[in-house]
Amino acid sequence: PEGRLRNIARGYQMTGLAVLVLLVLPFAGDLAIKALHPQLEREGLAAQVGYPRQAPAMQVDMVYDSAEKLEEMAVASSREVKLLRPASEPPRPRYAPGLLVQTGPGVPAWSWNTYQLNWSGPVNPERSFSLVIASPWMTRLWRVAGLLGMLVLTGLLARKCLPSIKLPSPLRAGSASGVILLLGLVALGSPDPARAEFPGPEMLRDLQQRLLEPPDCTPECVDYPSASLKAAEGELEISLVVNARVPSLLALPDAGAAWLPRQMLLNGERQSFALLNQGVRYLLVPEGVSRLVLKGEVAPRDLVELSFARIPRQLTLELEGWEAVGIQDQRLTAGSLQLIRKGPAGERGKDMAAELAPEKYPPFLRVTRTVTLGLEWSVITGVTRLAPQRGAINTAIPLLPGEAVVTRDQPVRDGSAVVDMAPDQQALAWSGALPAGSSLVFRALENVPWVETWRIVVGPQWRPSVSGIPPVLGGSDGWQLDYYPRPGEVLDLSAVQPQPAPGATLAIDQASLEIDPGQGASQYAMSLKWRSSRGGEHRLVLPQG
Repeated sequence: PEGRLRNIARGYQMTGLAVLVLLVLPFAGDLAIKALHPQLEREGLAAQVGYPRQAPAMQVDMVYDSAEKLEEMAVASSREVKLLRPASEPPRPRYAPGLLVQTGPGVPAWSWNTYQLNWSGPVNPERSFSLVIASPWMTRLWRVAGLLGMLVLTGLLARKCLPSIKLPSPLRAGSASGVILLLGLVALGSPDPARAEFPGPEMLRDLQQRLLEPPDCTPECVDYPSASLKAAEGELEISLVVNARVPSLLALPDAGAAWLPRQMLLNGERQSFALLNQGVRYLLVPEGVSRLVLKGEVAPRDLVELSFARIPRQLTLELEGWEAVGIQDQRLTAGSLQLIRKGPAGERGKDMAAELAPEKYPPFLRVTRTVTLGLEWSVITGVTRLAPQRGAINTAIPLLPGEAVVTRDQPVRDGSAVVDMAPDQQALAWSGALPAGSSLVFRALENVPWVETWRIVVGPQWRPSVSGIPPVLGGSDGWQLDYYPRPGEVLDLSAVQPQPAPGATLAIDQASLEIDPGQGASQYAMSLKWRSSRGGEHRLVLPQG
């Protein structure tokens, strides 16, 4: 019967029909495309085409430990960690002129649809199963039949619903025109929105940036060009000359629990407190040149490590009963200074010494030497901190026989590389050159504060001969040899260049041809992917026309 319930039912039928049409149309179009052009069904094709098999020469990577150096600096009002680039970039593989390196045949890397079979229960080894695979014409016929059946079913449902649907009276021609006219009058007569006097988001962001932006001199707003240190038996005094371009927070020298400044004098005035942020003490200094004096008692320890957030340009020492490590020509070699007591800590404060002594651990490092045998022989040495977690480390790492360090600013003394690590520095690295074709001897020293790892990356033009200790099996493909020696073990390395074997130096792995036909002419576009071990011209023979 006519009424509200009948109108609701009509609306439900119309909505269901619309949803059905929206679902059927894309599905029908996909079935039609796959029925006419089955080659477009490429759901399982990998998005990125790779080469599952390559020539050994193309698999040799310049493997090395790119140790990144961290240098922590204290600025006017914050601490920033500056990430420096590795000591040297890995060189790309180069080949000698005229060297013949085989590339192998071209390997296709395309795939079609992949289907996975799963069983929910146990499967016996003797059980077998068979798959029935439909032929292309049967698959195409099945898709056409499914498309026709779906269209027929949709048409029957639409024929059932459409005769009973009538436009509601408000949507008839006259009423609809009146509604549209009324909406237009309302839109034209609506007043303009009032402008708010409160600042907009852009102005607020601009004001916030103006308030929070650092001074123009950041991070060089404050430093101390000179400093002096006086260390007696139980007291340590540090005098700093501070230059500040603007009123700034100065990071004070820190020695942990071994020394705390009990007295702070800024331009002769006693300062009652300092700001503590993330374990670092800051003191507000005025603009201009100031003099800061820090005094405090030294804990009964044999080693005191004093770290400077800003390295002074000149540091003078007056030591009585102490020795200093990490300073040369009145300049710090790293960001810290180590004070070593000449005699025992004494009887005074034995309980305090026993309580605080476990804070320090002896330094211990990992030295990784990566030797690359290519057109030129090179070595990259990386040093990584193992212990302690924080603290300056000063030591010397012996170089390989014949190694010439090529890294800028890497000091070398008496055949050893000088290692000066800042308190928060975790690693450093340097690179060196080796004479090509020579014999190398790796030796793991005894009674040294580091453990070594040797890696040998062999280029395709070399045949290595290694004796001494066996390599460690890892994820390499045979072109990288890894060794983890124990103290006192020795490794001998030599290499010769074998004569190259004839073979293909060019392999085409992928070729695609795109054709844009036209009435007067057609346009062809070809793209190729190949691997070549030799440079020069590569000619392609085009067809006639």
